[in-house]
Amino acid sequence: MNIDYITREVEAEVNPKRFAHILRVEEMARRLAVRWNYDEERAALAAVLHDYAKDVSDEEFRRRLKRGDYPEVFKDYGNEIWHGWIGADIVAEKFDIHDEEILNAIRRHTTGDTTMTLLDKIIFVADYIEEGRDLPEVEEARRLAFVDLDAAVQLELANTINFLNKKGARIFPLTQEVFDGKR
Repeated sequence: MNIDYITREVEAEVNPKRFAHILRVEEMARRLAVRWNYDEERAALAAVLHDYAKDVSDEEFRRRLKRGDYPEVFKDYGNEIWHGWIGADIVAEKFDIHDEEILNAIRRHTTGDTTMTLLDKIIFVADYIEEGRDLPEVEEARRLAFVDLDAAVQLELANTINFLNKKGARIFPLTQEVFDGKR
């Protein structure tokens, strides 16, 4: 995979604000990969692709939901969940990427998973703590990410669930399961 080529392709497809976010996630993913002894280039590739499908229309996502093999619960949610899970399939098609670890990191960055790999955690947390984020407890999450990655994941999950509860929004069942530590 030529990350420079893929980065240019992503830049051409997403809006400038999103692309700036993607580059910040890539930088943070690289830093986390170095800290946690993970392959920096693989982490960078997953980071560059994590939001590739964020601007896909809801109509396109619904078409893919109907013809794809997705859990029934997906139909009850929207882009915030779909852009990761369905987005991984779009990435696989567009860039001929079939590395399940990278595709799963893209899928799981929106929900987490009860069987998260190191790459999953790196992308999940990098997306949350990239330098452009100004979220509650983000400084603590940034600190934890370099000390205890699992604790950073749990803090992010807690903050996300709290945010959704305050908004009165539904929590994706898998996200709740991850937070509750169900396996």
